[in-house]
Amino acid sequence: MNLATRFSVEQSKPHSTSFSWFRVNRRDFKPGEKATRGAFWVHHYAHRVAHLVSIEGGTFPKCNECGDRVSFEPALNSQAEPVWEDRDFGRKAS
Repeated sequence: MNLATRFSVEQSKPHSTSFSWFRVNRRDFKPGEKATRGAFWVHHYAHRVAHLVSIEGGTFPKCNECGDRVSFEPALNSQAEPVWEDRDFGRKAS
């Protein structure tokens, strides 16, 4: 079982204090907020299921499809694709 799977299982246990803390103190980030380096689950509005991206810092970007209606949730995964390589965040062609 990989770390992400263990996290999902542990997170759902009712008496897991370390993961309860994470659940209660978890914060989603919005476009324009300062980004730290790491992996994030991206939650889009109505056009795509959640997916993983990695961010190297700077600010969280807007989605090319849903704009500000996207959020970023910290993830425990180091094999996410870079955000600028993703189809919804890559640079638009002129």
